[in-house]
Amino acid sequence: MHRSTYKETIEHAAGFLKAQRNADAGWAYLPGNESASESTCYAALALHGGERHDDAYLQTLAWIVRHAGEELSEPLWTKSLSLLALSSLGARPELRTRLRQFLLSVGGKPLPSTKDLNSELRGWSWIEGTFSWVEPTSYALLALKKTGDRTHPRILEGERLLLDRVCSDGGWNYGNRKVREIALTFMAPTTALAAMALQGAPESGTVVQRALDLLDREVARRPSSLSLALTILCFDVYRRPHDHLTDLLIARQEADGSWRGQSHLTSLSVLALRTQEQFNVFAI
Repeated sequence: MHRSTYKETIEHAAGFLKAQRNADAGWAYLPGNESASESTCYAALALHGGERHDDAYLQTLAWIVRHAGEELSEPLWTKSLSLLALSSLGARPELRTRLRQFLLSVGGKPLPSTKDLNSELRGWSWIEGTFSWVEPTSYALLALKKTGDRTHPRILEGERLLLDRVCSDGGWNYGNRKVREIALTFMAPTTALAAMALQGAPESGTVVQRALDLLDREVARRPSSLSLALTILCFDVYRRPHDHLTDLLIARQEADGSWRGQSHLTSLSVLALRTQEQFNVFAI
């Protein structure tokens, strides 16, 4: 892959993202829809990570701050993405502190354990007061670790939950290893997120290495834009070569500069390509 190739790809994608920015300074998942926290946080990071203080940055930052502070209207998992974005963009320390305290105070609902799962472990859920799932737990761990905290009991428990939820193939599914005695298989995006969330976790080395090997075997054979982007970010965190995946991701860019016409997917793809610039929002 030539350096100019990824730079031209990023510039083309940035043009798409800038054109899709809503009047309220946020981004929708699809053009013409309402702005959403996930797509806005990722777009802000893709366009403004490492670059600050222009009007567009300040307006989008204000959007994230405003919505992150809405305790009732925003789902729990988007608080984690907001904290991750605000920490990476270096803004509003008082709100970052409040979001950190909020995330440490909430968690998934513990349930009786089974022979296949320690359901008493509390990670994080999609919405407050429900079962702990792998993806929102991964978001929370990444966001909290980004603030510099790695030893809080809630963080350590979240890491134990991820280690408890590994499927028999070495990756992660949505939250269980089995359903009705049927073993679940890994999902590449969830596996990449969980592996990144385990950065620095005690006794995670063998588990993470097995997950990386699984991603390396499977993602290039059955790629999607989402799995490629997150796997590239994951491999970069662990200093694993990923040029072969980067080439596949670039090849999937559409004529308008997007990946599948979606703002959040385009932003994640840009963030994956920006690992070539030593910028990785998920690196702790």
